[in-house]
Amino acid sequence: MKENILSRKFTNALVSAPASGSLFAGTDTTAEAMQWTIAELINHPDAFKKGQDLAIYKISTILISS
Repeated sequence: MKENILSRKFTNALVSAPASGSLFAGTDTTAEAMQWTIAELINHPDAFKKGQDLAIYKISTILISS
């Protein structure tokens, strides 16, 4: 049976592994940063919506002024 990811306990090891990879300039720092950012946005839908609205506003402003 699949484990429910929302029921997992976050341990120091679970959190520090990706963080240390980024801090010590691992080979996949950009991918790790994107993965972390997307995970945070999924966990905070209000921030996701705010960012989405801001991106749409900025892009439409650029397109209109061109």
